[in-house]
Amino acid sequence: MATYVVVGLQYGDEGKGKITDVLSAKSDYVVRFQGGDNAGHTVYAGEEKYVLHLLPSGVLQCKGKCVIANGVVVNPKAFLKEIGQIEAKGLRTDHVFISRRAHVIMPYHILLDTYREEEEEGTHIGTTKKGIGPCYEDKIARVGIRMVDLLNPDVLAEKIRKNLKYSVEHPMSFMYQPKTGAIYDEGNHYRNDLNLVRDWIDNRRAQAANRWGHADKKSPFDPCPEGWRVPDVSFTNLYTGSKGNSPWYNGYKNDAYGKSGVIQDQWHNITSFYNGQINGDKGWKFESTVFPIGNFPKDGIRGELGENEISYDRSGVWTASMADLHTGYALAMQFQGSQMQTGTGVYPQAGMSVRCAKDDKRLLGTERKQNPKPIKVPKKAEISVPENKGIQLYPNPVTEEFHLTTTDAVTVEIYDMIGKLVLKTDLKTGAVNASRLTAGIYIVKITMKDQSVVTKKIIKQ
Repeated sequence: MATYVVVGLQYGDEGKGKITDVLSAKSDYVVRFQGGDNAGHTVYAGEEKYVLHLLPSGVLQCKGKCVIANGVVVNPKAFLKEIGQIEAKGLRTDHVFISRRAHVIMPYHILLDTYREEEEEGTHIGTTKKGIGPCYEDKIARVGIRMVDLLNPDVLAEKIRKNLKYSVEHPMSFMYQPKTGAIYDEGNHYRNDLNLVRDWIDNRRAQAANRWGHADKKSPFDPCPEGWRVPDVSFTNLYTGSKGNSPWYNGYKNDAYGKSGVIQDQWHNITSFYNGQINGDKGWKFESTVFPIGNFPKDGIRGELGENEISYDRSGVWTASMADLHTGYALAMQFQGSQMQTGTGVYPQAGMSVRCAKDDKRLLGTERKQNPKPIKVPKKAEISVPENKGIQLYPNPVTEEFHLTTTDAVTVEIYDMIGKLVLKTDLKTGAVNASRLTAGIYIVKITMKDQSVVTKKIIKQ
């Protein structure tokens, strides 16, 4: 088979794309074998101009197949954009193929490329900040995501989980969002613009709630891999009461309206409300028997509203919960001068301290000695242990109805957070009507055909 190889010997702009376009008209295959969407090739079809970044330059005239080979790193968004531009002008794209082994440029590749180019001193090399280099790094390290992985959600999720876990345990840099938003307004929290809430994992607010310690398994983002954050709360009512959402809720005092218990997202005097002391420039300490919660250093907050700077105006400690109503805020204690908030909303992107408590086994009373006599268990006795089985609910959060990614489910039961059954239905179509549920968080119990049980958490908006 005769083969043409087009190679540029300069720094670009040699006309490689135009030569490839001409040769493609009499070729069975046009193959792009390396690179990403950082390059640009300009070709013409009649008077029509096309600028290609990822597709092979022969895509316009090739009567055979145009192949993006396994040496290319692919940004799926860029690929779909170019395909759409060509199809919009009436040209065919059914002859374009991507190797299953081509690696995928992930959003974190672009973030890392941008950080190195714009922030790290002495590393400016003039990249296009498209994530090309970091993606090749993952490929060489054999930890990258390949196109074939996009076809298997379970494999894709596990690979991403391992990559994120490694990055959390071996941090190279502080990832942050551009500066935006305003400090949480505890006076009237409905003034807060929730569209400005950002997370360093996902631009869409409240999409990473599992990393706050209350998913069905330990999140790779959790900074306490051997235990739990202190204080550890399973749910907070920041927007629906702001009372009793952490172990530091103070029921000994009245709020500004004369009702029992402080409003935790409002500032209160450290000494008069929590028997604490200001320890000079070192921070704050709490040594009373009522609130013996230890010492807290004045270590500031990094990137509270985005960017990379550290401010010492306030200091804070993360708790282990996201705020209610899917607002996207995370919960934290904060200190400022002689004041403190024990449960306030903070942008999840902020860099703050965290306290971890090792999860040791605890016993109530006296431990019983093991019974030397064997316990006979009937042969037919079975213990049903809920398993995830890869089942997902979508959309989540839900407004009207949600669906299950399985056809083996028989019944669905929905319980509120106090354990009350609020909905039970036979699953016939794969969809569950949740329109009658009030806004909040619910536990979904799914019974399978084999009588096994799967439990999931869902949010009703």
